[in-house]
Amino acid sequence: MKHRPRQFLHVPEKTSFTFAEKKYYWKGTSNVFEAEHDTLKASFCPMAGEKGKVGELLVAVGDEQLREVLVISALIMRVMWWRKQQSVRTRCIFFNGFRGCKDF
Repeated sequence: MKHRPRQFLHVPEKTSFTFAEKKYYWKGTSNVFEAEHDTLKASFCPMAGEKGKVGELLVAVGDEQLREVLVISALIMRVMWWRKQQSVRTRCIFFNGFRGCKDF
C-alpha cells in the first residue's frame, strides 16, 4: 500500500494499492474504489462504543483473494486512522494545557 499524505488544503490524502494488475484506492478511511472504473468495492463503517468491535466492512466483490486483500487493507487503514486520532488528541491536550481534550 502506498500512502500520500494531504498536500496543501486542496489535495486530499490518498492510500492506494495494486492487486492482480488492477489499481484500487481508499477515499478517506471508509471507502475503497477500483481506480479504472471508479467503482465502490468496499465500505468500512466504524462502530464506536461496541466492546470488541472496531467496525463493519461491507465488501462487494466475488473474488476470494481480493476480498482478503480488502480486509487486510481495511485493518491497515483502521490503524492509520487510530494513529491520526491519537495525534490529534495529543496535540489537543498539549495546546489546551491539560484542561481536557476535544476529538475532531
